[in-house]
Amino acid sequence: MAERKIIPDTSVFIYQIRGILPDKIKEKLLNLRPLTYMSAVVAHELLRGARNDKGIKLVESLIKPFEKTRRIITPSYTVWRSSAKVLSEIVRKNPGYRNRIYSLENDVLIALSSITIGAVVLTSNKEDFELIREIRDFGLETF
Repeated sequence: MAERKIIPDTSVFIYQIRGILPDKIKEKLLNLRPLTYMSAVVAHELLRGARNDKGIKLVESLIKPFEKTRRIITPSYTVWRSSAKVLSEIVRKNPGYRNRIYSLENDVLIALSSITIGAVVLTSNKEDFELIREIRDFGLETF
């Protein structure tokens, strides 16, 4: 069976930056490099989190290969529209999430964007992505 495209979540890059990415995940990403895409949402989160020039340069070095190979996935209008419906459904089914729904917005955009290219989201953020998957199915691999 052929491997599917992968969209690493922000958590994967944070683990990589901190030097704590599990070896099996490093190997998977290395072996599947041509099938690995970056979400524009992840690039945004990483750049937003960079606190100094060194951090910005590091994040830019992570993003640049995806830009060069045109493997950046940007949410379309359809994805944005669908994400609003998914977030609304999450709150309807889980009223306790009302106060933290904004923390799920980017994850929903990443998840729904992955569907558009038939990719699997790779993340350590199992709880949030599985909550999203209760509303809308998508490929997910957690570690």
